[in-house]
Amino acid sequence: MISIFSNDFKKVENTLHSDYNPSIEFEKNDLKKKVIDALNKLPENQRIALTLIKLDGQSYKEAALIMDTSLSSVESLMIRAKINFKKILEKENVFEK
Repeated sequence: MISIFSNDFKKVENTLHSDYNPSIEFEKNDLKKKVIDALNKLPENQRIALTLIKLDGQSYKEAALIMDTSLSSVESLMIRAKINFKKILEKENVFEK
C-alpha cells in the first residue's frame, strides 16, 4: 500500500513541477488546493511528520528531533499519514483511476 502512495506522491510532484502552460497552471493550482485540503484533514501529528519529511526534506531522525519524539513514533506517524493521505486523495477523486 505504501508503494502505491509513493507513486501517487510522485504524480503530485510531477504535476506541480511541470513547465509553464496556462491550462497546466490552472490544473496545478487546483491540485495544490486539493493537496493542501487533504493535508489539513490529517491529524496534526501526522500532518507535521508528512510535511517535515516529504515537503521540507527532513530525515526521519531530524523530524523526530523537531517534533520532540522518538524515531519509532515518527516512523509510525508516517505510515499512518501516508495511508490516510492516500485515502483522502482517493475520496476527493484527485487521481483518476
